[in-house]
Amino acid sequence: MKKSNQKGFMLTETLIVSTFIVSILLFIYVQLRNINANYADSLAYNDVTTIYSAGNIKNFLLEDNYEQLKQYYKDNFSLDPDAPLVYLDLTTCPTSVVSETTYCQALLEQLNIKKVIFTDESNEYLLRFLDNDNNLSNNMKQFIKSQKTDGEIGEYRLYVETSDGKFATIKMKLPGKEIINASMLIYDNSKGYTSCTDVQCAIDELYSLLNGN
Repeated sequence: MKKSNQKGFMLTETLIVSTFIVSILLFIYVQLRNINANYADSLAYNDVTTIYSAGNIKNFLLEDNYEQLKQYYKDNFSLDPDAPLVYLDLTTCPTSVVSETTYCQALLEQLNIKKVIFTDESNEYLLRFLDNDNNLSNNMKQFIKSQKTDGEIGEYRLYVETSDGKFATIKMKLPGKEIINASMLIYDNSKGYTSCTDVQCAIDELYSLLNGN
Protein backbone atom coordinates (compact mmCIF):
# COMPACT_ATOMS: atom_id res chain seq x y z
CA MET A 1 0.00 0.00 0.00
CA LYS A 2 2.87 2.33 0.88
CA LYS A 3 4.60 1.54 -2.45
CA SER A 4 1.41 2.27 -4.33
CA ASN A 5 1.07 5.66 -2.61
CA GLN A 6 4.67 6.54 -3.49
CA LYS A 7 4.12 5.65 -7.15
CA GLY A 8 0.97 7.76 -7.23
CA PHE A 9 2.82 10.71 -5.68
CA MET A 10 5.70 10.41 -8.18
CA LEU A 11 3.24 10.29 -11.09
CA THR A 12 1.45 13.42 -9.85
CA GLU A 13 4.77 15.18 -9.32
CA THR A 14 5.91 14.24 -12.84
CA LEU A 15 2.67 15.57 -14.38
CA ILE A 16 2.98 18.86 -12.51
CA VAL A 17 6.60 19.36 -13.56
CA SER A 18 5.80 18.39 -17.17
CA THR A 19 2.89 20.85 -17.30
CA PHE A 20 5.12 23.59 -15.91
CA ILE A 21 7.85 22.92 -18.49
CA VAL A 22 5.35 22.81 -21.37
CA SER A 23 3.87 26.14 -20.22
CA ILE A 24 7.31 27.75 -20.18
CA LEU A 25 8.16 26.40 -23.63
CA LEU A 26 4.82 27.63 -25.00
CA PHE A 27 5.43 31.09 -23.53
CA ILE A 28 8.92 31.23 -25.08
CA TYR A 29 7.53 30.13 -28.46
CA VAL A 30 4.86 32.86 -28.44
CA GLN A 31 7.43 35.51 -27.52
CA LEU A 32 9.85 34.40 -30.22
CA ARG A 33 7.05 34.38 -32.79
CA ASN A 34 6.12 37.96 -31.85
CA ILE A 35 9.75 39.06 -32.06
CA ASN A 36 10.07 37.43 -35.47
CA ALA A 37 6.85 39.13 -36.69
CA ASN A 38 8.03 42.53 -35.45
CA TYR A 39 11.40 42.00 -37.13
CA ALA A 40 9.68 41.13 -40.42
CA ASP A 41 7.55 44.28 -40.13
CA SER A 42 10.61 46.42 -39.47
CA LEU A 43 12.11 45.20 -42.75
CA ALA A 44 8.91 45.81 -44.74
CA TYR A 45 7.75 49.08 -43.15
CA ASN A 46 9.22 52.50 -43.96
CA ASP A 47 12.62 51.31 -45.15
CA VAL A 48 14.90 53.85 -46.83
CA THR A 49 14.20 52.73 -50.39
CA THR A 50 10.41 52.77 -50.05
CA ILE A 51 10.41 56.13 -48.26
CA TYR A 52 12.55 57.47 -51.10
CA SER A 53 9.95 56.19 -53.59
CA ALA A 54 7.13 57.77 -51.59
CA GLY A 55 9.10 61.03 -51.52
CA ASN A 56 9.39 61.02 -55.31
CA ILE A 57 5.64 60.55 -55.68
CA LYS A 58 5.02 63.31 -53.15
CA ASN A 59 7.29 65.75 -54.99
CA PHE A 60 5.60 64.96 -58.29
CA LEU A 61 2.12 65.58 -56.85
CA LEU A 62 3.19 68.84 -55.21
CA GLU A 63 4.49 70.11 -58.55
CA ASP A 64 1.78 68.62 -60.77
CA ASN A 65 -1.52 70.05 -59.56
CA TYR A 66 -1.63 69.77 -55.78
CA GLU A 67 -4.39 72.33 -55.22
CA GLN A 68 -6.68 70.48 -57.63
CA LEU A 69 -5.90 67.20 -55.88
CA LYS A 70 -6.81 68.62 -52.47
CA GLN A 71 -9.97 70.26 -53.78
CA TYR A 72 -11.16 67.10 -55.50
CA TYR A 73 -10.62 65.16 -52.27
CA LYS A 74 -12.56 67.73 -50.23
CA ASP A 75 -15.42 67.87 -52.75
CA ASN A 76 -15.83 64.09 -52.89
CA PHE A 77 -15.06 63.20 -49.28
CA SER A 78 -17.89 61.15 -47.81
CA LEU A 79 -18.61 59.29 -44.56
CA ASP A 80 -21.68 57.59 -46.01
CA PRO A 81 -21.46 53.97 -44.73
CA ASP A 82 -22.79 52.67 -48.06
CA ALA A 83 -20.35 54.64 -50.21
CA PRO A 84 -17.54 56.13 -48.13
CA LEU A 85 -14.74 58.10 -49.73
CA VAL A 86 -11.99 58.72 -47.20
CA TYR A 87 -9.01 58.44 -49.56
CA LEU A 88 -8.13 58.85 -53.22
CA ASP A 89 -6.55 55.94 -55.08
CA LEU A 90 -3.81 57.45 -57.26
CA THR A 91 -2.44 54.14 -58.54
CA THR A 92 -3.81 54.65 -62.06
CA CYS A 93 -2.90 58.38 -62.13
CA PRO A 94 -6.54 59.45 -62.71
CA THR A 95 -6.99 62.50 -64.96
CA SER A 96 -9.44 63.99 -62.46
CA VAL A 97 -6.53 64.83 -60.14
CA VAL A 98 -3.33 64.29 -62.17
CA SER A 99 -2.34 66.54 -65.09
CA GLU A 100 0.80 64.75 -66.30
CA THR A 101 -0.69 61.25 -66.41
CA THR A 102 1.91 59.76 -68.76
CA TYR A 103 4.78 60.90 -66.57
CA CYS A 104 2.89 59.78 -63.46
CA GLN A 105 2.36 56.26 -64.84
CA ALA A 106 5.99 55.98 -65.90
CA LEU A 107 7.11 57.15 -62.44
CA LEU A 108 4.99 54.59 -60.59
CA GLU A 109 6.16 51.83 -62.89
CA GLN A 110 9.80 52.82 -62.44
CA LEU A 111 9.39 52.88 -58.66
CA ASN A 112 7.66 49.48 -58.67
CA ILE A 113 4.51 50.87 -57.03
CA LYS A 114 1.54 48.57 -56.55
CA LYS A 115 -0.75 50.97 -54.67
CA VAL A 116 -0.65 54.62 -53.63
CA ILE A 117 -3.43 56.44 -51.80
CA PHE A 118 -3.93 60.06 -50.70
CA THR A 119 -5.82 60.82 -47.50
CA ASP A 120 -6.05 63.09 -44.46
CA GLU A 121 -3.03 63.42 -42.20
CA SER A 122 -5.26 62.09 -39.44
CA ASN A 123 -6.12 58.50 -40.32
CA GLU A 124 -9.23 58.55 -38.12
CA TYR A 125 -11.72 58.27 -41.00
CA LEU A 126 -9.53 55.88 -42.96
CA LEU A 127 -9.38 53.48 -40.02
CA ARG A 128 -13.15 53.69 -39.54
CA PHE A 129 -13.85 52.04 -42.91
CA LEU A 130 -10.61 50.12 -43.38
CA ASP A 131 -11.73 46.59 -42.48
CA ASN A 132 -14.54 46.61 -45.06
CA ASP A 133 -12.42 48.10 -47.83
CA ASN A 134 -11.92 45.69 -50.74
CA ASN A 135 -9.55 47.94 -52.68
CA LEU A 136 -6.59 47.61 -50.31
CA SER A 137 -4.62 44.45 -49.55
CA ASN A 138 -4.72 42.98 -46.06
CA ASN A 139 -1.02 43.75 -45.67
CA MET A 140 -1.66 47.38 -46.63
CA LYS A 141 -4.46 47.57 -44.05
CA GLN A 142 -2.17 46.12 -41.39
CA PHE A 143 0.50 48.68 -42.25
CA ILE A 144 -1.95 51.60 -42.05
CA LYS A 145 -3.19 50.41 -38.65
CA SER A 146 0.38 50.26 -37.34
CA GLN A 147 1.17 53.87 -38.23
CA LYS A 148 0.80 56.83 -35.88
CA THR A 149 0.13 60.27 -37.37
CA ASP A 150 0.14 63.70 -35.75
CA GLY A 151 -3.43 64.40 -36.89
CA GLU A 152 -2.67 67.92 -38.07
CA ILE A 153 -5.83 69.49 -39.51
CA GLY A 154 -5.62 70.60 -43.14
CA GLU A 155 -2.64 68.38 -43.95
CA TYR A 156 -2.55 65.20 -46.01
CA ARG A 157 -0.60 61.95 -46.28
CA LEU A 158 0.41 59.32 -48.82
CA TYR A 159 0.44 55.58 -48.18
CA VAL A 160 2.45 53.47 -50.61
CA GLU A 161 2.68 49.73 -51.27
CA THR A 162 5.34 48.31 -53.60
CA SER A 163 5.07 45.19 -55.74
CA ASP A 164 7.62 43.40 -53.55
CA GLY A 165 5.51 43.78 -50.41
CA LYS A 166 7.05 46.86 -48.80
CA PHE A 167 5.22 49.87 -47.40
CA ALA A 168 5.86 53.52 -46.60
CA THR A 169 3.94 56.61 -45.62
CA ILE A 170 4.91 60.23 -46.00
CA LYS A 171 3.31 63.53 -45.08
CA MET A 172 2.31 65.87 -47.89
CA LYS A 173 3.70 69.28 -47.07
CA LEU A 174 4.54 72.24 -49.24
CA PRO A 175 8.18 73.36 -48.90
CA GLY A 176 8.83 76.62 -47.13
CA LYS A 177 5.88 76.40 -44.76
CA GLU A 178 7.89 75.25 -41.74
CA ILE A 179 8.52 77.62 -38.85
CA ILE A 180 12.19 77.56 -37.85
CA ASN A 181 11.64 77.07 -34.13
CA ALA A 182 9.06 77.25 -31.37
CA SER A 183 9.54 80.99 -30.78
CA MET A 184 8.67 81.61 -34.46
CA LEU A 185 11.91 83.34 -35.38
CA ILE A 186 12.37 84.05 -39.08
CA TYR A 187 15.86 84.71 -40.50
CA ASP A 188 16.31 87.43 -43.11
CA ASN A 189 19.80 88.03 -44.54
CA SER A 190 19.29 91.79 -44.45
CA LYS A 191 17.49 92.09 -41.12
CA GLY A 192 18.70 89.05 -39.19
CA TYR A 193 16.11 87.32 -36.98
CA THR A 194 12.68 88.87 -36.67
CA SER A 195 10.04 87.64 -34.28
CA CYS A 196 6.32 87.12 -34.83
CA THR A 197 3.67 86.86 -32.15
CA ASP A 198 1.51 84.31 -33.95
CA VAL A 199 1.84 81.46 -36.43
CA GLN A 200 0.09 83.23 -39.33
CA CYS A 201 2.45 86.20 -39.03
CA ALA A 202 5.43 83.83 -39.16
CA ILE A 203 4.07 81.99 -42.21
CA ASP A 204 3.33 85.27 -44.03
CA GLU A 205 6.79 86.63 -43.31
CA LEU A 206 8.47 83.38 -44.33
CA TYR A 207 6.60 83.33 -47.66
CA SER A 208 7.54 86.96 -48.15
CA LEU A 209 11.21 86.14 -47.67
CA LEU A 210 10.99 83.13 -49.98
CA ASN A 211 9.40 85.25 -52.70
CA GLY A 212 12.00 87.97 -52.29
CA ASN A 213 9.55 90.63 -51.10
